[in-house]
Amino acid sequence: MRIRSNTGKIASVLIVVLSLLVTIPVAYAGDADALAATLSSGDRADADKVRDAGRKPAEVVTFLGVASGMTVIDLIAASGYYTEVLSVAVGEKGKVYAQNGAFVLKMREGANKNDNKELHRMTKAQAVKSVTDAGFEIVAEGEMLRNSEDDRAAYVFAEGMRGNTDRFVLKSRKP
Repeated sequence: MRIRSNTGKIASVLIVVLSLLVTIPVAYAGDADALAATLSSGDRADADKVRDAGRKPAEVVTFLGVASGMTVIDLIAASGYYTEVLSVAVGEKGKVYAQNGAFVLKMREGANKNDNKELHRMTKAQAVKSVTDAGFEIVAEGEMLRNSEDDRAAYVFAEGMRGNTDRFVLKSRKP
């Protein structure tokens, strides 16, 4: 029996959902350079700073309009990489809620033995359909994580591929 997980699909939609729960834009909105400087000079772990090159957190957060004083949620926070980035972006007056479902906290027997290529390679069309089927509309598409050299054939966690996959960012809103 093949065990399927929605973790990959849900994680792909994470950035979309972050844009839905914001409230008061102020400081970093539109200023990715200022946020990037703050992220690189802070007390963040060196490993997270290295990951910034592929994840481009300042560009993503700025694109989504996350700024000082906002309240946001990090769905499927996992190890908290984006939770920390969002905390810097919203500042002392903002709030970040980090959420992890049981499927994130407990490995499922047999999951690592399956070909999970489909689960880790959600297409933009699939994400758009999921978001619009849930009653949201796409208001912008970010290109900052696109990688035209990724032919989508390699396992996303393979050495050299992790953090370098062709990804997309969707900003949506509930009409």
